[in-house]
Amino acid sequence: MWEVYEAPSAAAQIDAYATGTVTSYTNGGYNFFDFTGSGDFIVTAAGYVNFLLVGGGGGGAGSTAASAYGAGGGGGGGVIEETSVSLEAGTYAVVIGTGGAGGSANGTAGSDSTFNGYTSVGGGEGAGLWLGAGGAGGSGGAGQTA
Repeated sequence: MWEVYEAPSAAAQIDAYATGTVTSYTNGGYNFFDFTGSGDFIVTAAGYVNFLLVGGGGGGAGSTAASAYGAGGGGGGGVIEETSVSLEAGTYAVVIGTGGAGGSANGTAGSDSTFNGYTSVGGGEGAGLWLGAGGAGGSGGAGQTA
C-alpha cells in the first residue's frame, strides 16, 4: 500500500493526480491517493508530499504433520513514513508489493513496495512445523531503505 497525503496550505500543496489501482479523496483539507496496486503519481506542478509506503506481508506456513503443533505466520511488510518530501513536476512510478502466499510447508515472502528511491521491504515467510526458521523480512522497522 502507498498513501500520499498533501499539505493543506495552498502555498505548499502539490498539483498532482494518480493512475493505476488508486482511490483519491479529500479529508480535512488534505488530498489523499491510496494505491492498492501499482501505478503512477503524476506531478504537474512541484510541491511537497507526505507519504506512507508499506511492503507486502509474508505468507503464513502450514503444518506438514498431523499434530497439535502449529506453524509460523508470515511477517508484516516494512513501513516507511516520510513528510515534506519535495517532488518536481514529472511522473513517479509507484510499485506496490504483493503479499506472500501461504503454504502447506513454508509460506513465501512478500514483495517490496517502492516509490521515488524509497524501498519498503516485504515481510518474511512463515516456517512450517519442523522446517526451521522463517525468512527475514521488513517488519519491526528493519525493512527500510532510502
